[in-house]
Amino acid sequence: MSIVAGVQFCQRAMGARRVVSDDRPTAEELEHLYSSLGAEERDDLLQKILVAWAKGEAAVEAVIDGWLLDHAGRTFIDEVGGQEQ
Repeated sequence: MSIVAGVQFCQRAMGARRVVSDDRPTAEELEHLYSSLGAEERDDLLQKILVAWAKGEAAVEAVIDGWLLDHAGRTFIDEVGGQEQ
């Protein structure tokens, strides 16, 4: 299941379509980031989301926010490292 499909499934399961605020990533952006991960990283992320899902929406948001922050940090480090060479 893709991230887009997963987000849409979760929205339907919650009974209402949630509107993503301007500062939140869209399902398509999450799909792009998710597809850039290796199989092991994807499995790890999905496990974290599933555990968080049982705790509620805020816990899922915390997992995704942490993942996005980590991804942004790694991307920045890779870009800066590439410029120094």
